[in-house]
Amino acid sequence: AVVSTQSTGEVLNMGDCLVKSAGAKAVAENIASLTSLKELVLSYNEIRTDGGVAVGRACATLPSLSKLDLDGNQFGEEGKNEVSNSLGSSLGILQPGLSEDVGIQSDDEEEQEEEEDQNVQMPE
Repeated sequence: AVVSTQSTGEVLNMGDCLVKSAGAKAVAENIASLTSLKELVLSYNEIRTDGGVAVGRACATLPSLSKLDLDGNQFGEEGKNEVSNSLGSSLGILQPGLSEDVGIQSDDEEEQEEEEDQNVQMPE
């Protein structure tokens, strides 16, 4: 997925797009200029804790963001706390947020996904 730095949209819905952690990190790196963004949907994307934390930190800097949907990702209980903490004082934007976490992957699944993530190349 490519996030345009010229966008003036208020909603970025990338739910159920298999963004995974690498894609979530790419979104996090590129949304800072979307100052009018009000809603970000990244639900059901197989995002692990590291990707969720990156998104949380990026969202904490967006003044107009009022909703962040990260339901159905792979944070686990500890990861949900890390993602929540990454939002800092913006925690209230999680609506419904982290309510339907699908759990943590097995080590084999995580290793396979990391290999896939390494093969993802971002357009220049």
